[in-house]
Amino acid sequence: MKREIGNLAEEKIRGLLEKEGYEILAKNFYAKNGEIDIIAKKGDTIVFFEVKYRSSSKFGYGEESVDSKKRKRIYLSAMEYLNQNGLRDYNYRFDVVSLMGEEVTWIKNSIWGDEIGF
Repeated sequence: MKREIGNLAEEKIRGLLEKEGYEILAKNFYAKNGEIDIIAKKGDTIVFFEVKYRSSSKFGYGEESVDSKKRKRIYLSAMEYLNQNGLRDYNYRFDVVSLMGEEVTWIKNSIWGDEIGF
């Protein structure tokens, strides 16, 4: 049930991204260090999206659950994706999109190399 809700949230966010002009390159990309929910491209930038859903703020906001350990796994998985697909020459960034009910919070550039030890 939890995965189904997550899939619905990711589907909603993919629709939002496409409306904003992003080309979806991959969804649920699995690498040895973890999973990236959505990988998209806009212009010359590849964006790695972590999507979080919460039905309420009772246990905190979705974006708060992306801790340093999770950020490092996302970063390493993104590097694997770029290497596998010959895309190292592109600009890239990491965004977190949190969905609570119908409210969307989109945090661009959510991961910086110095905070994860790179």
